[in-house]
Amino acid sequence: MAKIQARNVDDALFSRIEQSAMKNERSVEGEIRLALARLYPATDPSQNIVPLSMRERWQQETGQRLRWLLQRLNEDGFGTRARTG
Repeated sequence: MAKIQARNVDDALFSRIEQSAMKNERSVEGEIRLALARLYPATDPSQNIVPLSMRERWQQETGQRLRWLLQRLNEDGFGTRARTG
């Protein structure tokens, strides 16, 4: 993969990028990658997939596992049975 380096980035612009990255739980690098991919979409729609950062991939996979577990618990009736004490 190619690398891009930008010098003399305006402090206010960097601050906006940083705030957006924090809001979206991404790194600054990931936020910039996503912005560039949206600004310059591929001509072939199948190439418009933006690679996820390790954190984003972990969040996505964890969410999928939690949804699966919740579905299994619901199917097993966990939490819906009357408690005896």
